[in-house]
Amino acid sequence: MKNFIKFLILASLVAVLFALPTGVKAQDPTNQLTTEDGGKVIFGSAYTLDSGETLTGDLVVFGGSAAIEEGAVVEGDVAIFGGSLSVSGHVTGSISAMGGSVNLNETAVIDGNVQSMGVVINQAEGAMVSGDIIAEDPDGFNLPRVNPGDWFPDAVTPAFGGPFRSFGSALWALLRALALGLMSLLIAMLAPRPTKRVTQTITSAPAVSAGIGLLTFIVAPALVLVLAITIILIPFSLLGIVVILAAAIFAWTAVGLELGNRLAVLFKAQWAEPVAAGIGAAFLSLVASLISILPCVDWIVTTLALAFGLGAIVLSRFGTQDYPTPSHPLPPTSVTREPSPAPAVMPVIPEPEPDEPPAGNNNLPNAS
Repeated sequence: MKNFIKFLILASLVAVLFALPTGVKAQDPTNQLTTEDGGKVIFGSAYTLDSGETLTGDLVVFGGSAAIEEGAVVEGDVAIFGGSLSVSGHVTGSISAMGGSVNLNETAVIDGNVQSMGVVINQAEGAMVSGDIIAEDPDGFNLPRVNPGDWFPDAVTPAFGGPFRSFGSALWALLRALALGLMSLLIAMLAPRPTKRVTQTITSAPAVSAGIGLLTFIVAPALVLVLAITIILIPFSLLGIVVILAAAIFAWTAVGLELGNRLAVLFKAQWAEPVAAGIGAAFLSLVASLISILPCVDWIVTTLALAFGLGAIVLSRFGTQDYPTPSHPLPPTSVTREPSPAPAVMPVIPEPEPDEPPAGNNNLPNAS
């Protein structure tokens, strides 16, 4: 189990590295990292250790595939997370896998153990495993058990237990947080504007969002149940369940985005919105898991988070419009104004015209 624990610790460290606000660097075309001891870390791509080659160090694969050909040697452990592994060569250490498949071909030689959780192991005839092949469920790990009740006085110990009664349960809580964080990151990346609208609805109308969300908790399951009663409408009830699950994940993402933004302000960091949504959703999941060890209040965090998110989704029509709807500016009203009085002007007195001499008056003296 020591190698499996090391693999889980490495997975957690990689998740933390992705969460740190660092600059974006150009990745290697094959998405490979070389560790200080000469090992390889593969992210979402295919890796092949060709025949005659030797890898000094551990091989870790996240969401990809790895093949160790006949005649190739891995001088260390192999750990794979959510991918496929094909071994035809020699592994001097152990193999630890979580999710995916492991194929041990005829020429495979494994000096250590093969440990897995949720993995399909295909061992061909002739494949040699010196250690044990162990397929574990989360609560079946042969590891020291951690009971939170031991942290409290004997008088209150019987009241505690919860999800952290074993290391396996704590591991599930960590994996659930990472999964929700990854899904929230993808949702915020693929639908940034709807996610932002739902988050803004939560912050602008928290009371209304919570009330509508709690009402949705009652109405949505009842509606699905009514549809399921009639045989003809059973497909619609299944569709309703899918919509409710999608809305719940979307609600968790929106609440996680707001929480991630607040964490960024707290730590004086600058995170892109998808990163903030992923970090906030994962942190919210961990907080909900920690709170669940307390009796009678284990449902509060999850219920409140989903209530705020679902209510905001309903108010914003799944993030398609803002809430409250901005009012359009009214056209300027015409105001009838009375004509202003003309300014006072002095009257113009016409000048008198000169008198014309009467016609036919010839008594004027001659000019001679």
